[in-house]
This record gives sequence, C-alpha cells and structure tokens, in this order.
Amino acid sequence: QSSRDKRHSAMSDTTLSTLSFTAAIAGASAAVTIFLVGWSPSCGPYESFWHLAFQLANLASATRKLDPSDPNTDAEIRKRDLLPLSSIFTRFIMWRNGFKEETMWVQSSKGDAKIKVYIMRPIKASPAPLPLVILFHGGGMVEGSAMDAAMPLCGVLGAFKHRAVLASVEYRLAPKHKFPAAIEDCIDATTALFASAESLGCDPKNISVGGMSAGGCLAAVLHRHCPANNMQLRFCAIFCPMIRFSAATPSWSLFANTGILTAQTMIWYWQCFVTRAQADAPGGFSPLDSQPAPGPHCAPCLLATNSLDLLRDEGREYAALLKQAGVETEAIEAHGGHFSALVTDTAAQRRCLSLWRRAVLGPD
Repeated sequence: QSSRDKRHSAMSDTTLSTLSFTAAIAGASAAVTIFLVGWSPSCGPYESFWHLAFQLANLASATRKLDPSDPNTDAEIRKRDLLPLSSIFTRFIMWRNGFKEETMWVQSSKGDAKIKVYIMRPIKASPAPLPLVILFHGGGMVEGSAMDAAMPLCGVLGAFKHRAVLASVEYRLAPKHKFPAAIEDCIDATTALFASAESLGCDPKNISVGGMSAGGCLAAVLHRHCPANNMQLRFCAIFCPMIRFSAATPSWSLFANTGILTAQTMIWYWQCFVTRAQADAPGGFSPLDSQPAPGPHCAPCLLATNSLDLLRDEGREYAALLKQAGVETEAIEAHGGHFSALVTDTAAQRRCLSLWRRAVLGPD
C-alpha cells in the first residue's frame, strides 16, 4: 500500500471517528433538550433526532466498504455498532411515556434458534384487551436493534401511550444471516404474537404492523403474508421502505450522495443481505413482485416517503402498486429533508401519527 493510500485511509478513519463523535454529542444534546422541554408527547421530533444521530454514526461506519463475503465482517459491524448506546435512551423514553419492558421468546420454524421479542406494555392501562402494534426496526437488514424500533417512527411511543401494547422483533442480521433469515424471523414472531395475543392482554382482532427503511420492507412482507395465512391485520404503517435491489429509479440518481443515506451505503446493505439472483427471482425478496400478491383482503396501509430521499421513488412505486391492487392506501410525503424528513417535517409527522392512531384506536 502506498504512503498516499495510507494517508488517505488514516484521514478517512479520522473523518469517520469525528462523525461518530459528533453524532453522539448531537444525541446527548437532544437528550438535554427533552429534559428541559418536559414530558409532553410533542417531544417526538427530539426523540427521533437522538436515534438519527446514532444512525448517522452507523452509516458512516458502513461506508468503509467492509467486504460482505468476509466471515469477519459481521463481528466487525457489531463491534462498531453504536445503537446499544441508543437503547439506553430508548428505555428512558419508554419510561417517560408510561411503558414497561417485557421479553418474549419465539421458537424459530427453521431450526433451534429462538427469536427475541421486546414487549412494551403500558404501566397504566384499562383491563380491557389492548391493540397490539408490531414493529420492525431499520438498519438495512444489517444494523439496528429491536429496542430501537420505535424511535424514528414519528414519536410512536407517545402516540400509543396508555392505549396499546407495542412489540418489537429482534430478527437476525446480515451478513452472518442472509436472506431470507430476517423475513423468516419476522413471520415466525408475528405468527406467535397472533397466537399469544389474548394471553398478552391484547385484542387478536386489532393487530397492526409497522416499520421504517428495512423495517418498512419487512412490514410490507407481513402486510401481505398475514391475510394469506388467516391472520387479519388492522393496519400497516410503512415508512421510507427499502424495496428495490437496484439503482434504477430517478431518486437513486438524484440523491446518491446527499443526505444521511447514500447510494454507496445502500448498495453495501443489499450486498450484505441478498444476492442479485435472489432479489430478481420470482416470488423472491422484493415486495414489488413477490407473492402473495396484495389485494382488497389486505389491511389499510400508510406509506410515508421523503421528498429528497434516494428511497423515495420505490416507496411511491409500492404505494401505486397497492392502490392498483385495491388496497386502501394513504401516501404521505415529507418535505424539506432527506432520510430524516419525517423528523423535521412536523406537519407530515402529525398526519402519519393521526392516521395510524385513528386506525388502531378509533376516533379521538
């Protein structure tokens, strides 16, 4: 390696370390802001900002181009992951919004492994069965944590405080566990949650799914899988989904190097999780063309996108597919930001929350 390459590598490491440190400081600042602002549910944007600060550090690490085929890459990703720090703050937000944490273990249908599911239960709730909202975290199928799933979703903890039970699935991550591991885990966990709804104090006729980015893709898969397997959802909330294994959309070209999520990082996530042949196979990965097909039997759906996000067009495309198939679909697009626009565009955030709340809880 030439001295010039070594200097460039050292500079890159320094830059990434600076980004990580800045992200952590930004998150800490958001925590102080929340403490000073008080306990109002309107703190949702600050909560989401904390999450995005740690995601920024993780995305910076992802751009180091670790080889997805290297058996040591998975361990290196876990070593650099800052989201365990974010989970500390998640627990604080849970407590602030009146939730307590429980753990449920689900047996995998594909082997001896067990899937961890975090249950976030209201401390103060009526004795009547509560709605159940199942969440899938983002992170490109490579990073992230179930404990962190609620943080970027428009203040979802505040939206359902005292009124619903939330469950978040700790699915297996790539590159150690490639396609279809994450999908299998989420299907198994959702199936078990349906079967256990009454014992969890939940209404089996009021179960919803939701997720952002990779979690949005998983929510889209479950939105179609559930009704085809005698599990009727009440609602599905999909935020900025990673749907398409290609850079064929205009938004990929327009926003390849802008915002938090770059095309380079997105391609790296895909390479870690799935091969091109798997993605293109009929009935394969992408909800754009996989089976079972959507139809009027599917639950109403919210599909939120960001106007300056490279994932924007595939989200729009999937919303159009749902509408064409007869699925009641509300498409909401946030403006004025990139991957984080649903945090900064408070009007879009309120619309998403309002729609989701009404679908699950009924009119206020």
